[in-house]
Amino acid sequence: MNKWINHQTVGVFSILLVLAGLLFSEAAMSIGMIGLAVNAVFNKNIGQNFRAFVQNRVLLGFTAIFFIVLVSGLWSENLDWLSNRLQMKLPFLLLPFSMVALPRFDKGVFFPILAGYFWVVSAVCVYSVGLYVLDFETTTEAYKQGHVLFTPVMHIRFSLIVAICVAIGWYLYQEKYYMRFPEERVMMLVVTILLIAYLHVLAVRTGLVSLYGALGWFILHYIIKTKRYTLGIGLGVLLVLGLALAIRFVPTLWYKVNYMRWSLEQIERGERLADLSDSYRLATIEAGIRLGNQHPILGTGWGDIKDETAAYLQNKYPELLQVIYMPQSEYVLFYAASGLIGLLIFIWATLQPLFYDKAWQNLFNGAFHVIMISSFIVEQTLETQLGVAIYVIFAVMCARFITKGNNEKM
Repeated sequence: MNKWINHQTVGVFSILLVLAGLLFSEAAMSIGMIGLAVNAVFNKNIGQNFRAFVQNRVLLGFTAIFFIVLVSGLWSENLDWLSNRLQMKLPFLLLPFSMVALPRFDKGVFFPILAGYFWVVSAVCVYSVGLYVLDFETTTEAYKQGHVLFTPVMHIRFSLIVAICVAIGWYLYQEKYYMRFPEERVMMLVVTILLIAYLHVLAVRTGLVSLYGALGWFILHYIIKTKRYTLGIGLGVLLVLGLALAIRFVPTLWYKVNYMRWSLEQIERGERLADLSDSYRLATIEAGIRLGNQHPILGTGWGDIKDETAAYLQNKYPELLQVIYMPQSEYVLFYAASGLIGLLIFIWATLQPLFYDKAWQNLFNGAFHVIMISSFIVEQTLETQLGVAIYVIFAVMCARFITKGNNEKM
């Protein structure tokens, strides 16, 4: 019994450390991941856990993402950058197996973790808005130059975290979950709506794309579940109308949209390219597509993708060489670095958690993966420690929770 409690306690505590690290500390994030790995390896049931792991296609799919990068070393020359990318993808190797070491991961474990994280992120958003209100004019003016509100971590990744918390809030409300008092459900619903409003004020495109992907998923899920097609279509129309109204009447979003239009006009004329973030984004995506087309089967290799992107920019857009990026789309990046083979494995690995064994029927699991897939289209989400941690920790928790029939074995 004591050993069961120890593995459960160490595992849950490590998860909480990772989640706290997403907002406040990279060190806590790393310590939490190490804790999960140690909890899995130093476990008398490691053999049983490993058998449960290899029988779980979803967890194996996550691990495959690490091996896509590893195998590309066979045709990579820049081994230093390959090592860098392998280190970045290490959570895909460690965390999927680590989750099976938790003896129990049912509603009694998963829901409190989600709810606790929801309230912590909500408190951070309140602080962010408070700073905005205290310096309203200066911050609003800064949005005309493409700046954003205070966020505890990179604003793009934080917008993803908030979008995930919107999904958490709606999911737990639908599940009728509360910690102590039934009235918490109403409070959670109200705060969820406020988080949606916050994302519009924050006005980060990745976060908004992911948010509307999740909201669209909620509507689609409702239509499939209830067969009320007319009402579902009506909700979809209201969703589009709501976005249009937000663009017009939320100052920060209005200025951000105007700034984006201006940026695209500058790019179209070929002016001020070095000053615009969108020029880097579009140029690196163009580079990635061209590199993938030149190496369509196996790609350039993950070790060489940064050098190959730099060479393309040097030839086509030399004014953009102040900063060297890899292709700013996870799908384009996998195509360029590992070819069609790597891209198809990546697509399989990231879609399987949504469709395998009808996992899309779980409202949060579906919304989370729609959020992340949306971000993969427009960002290289998995090329930073924070982006990898956001994706892997929630993805493996969802996979572990949904496999209810394996709880005793896992």
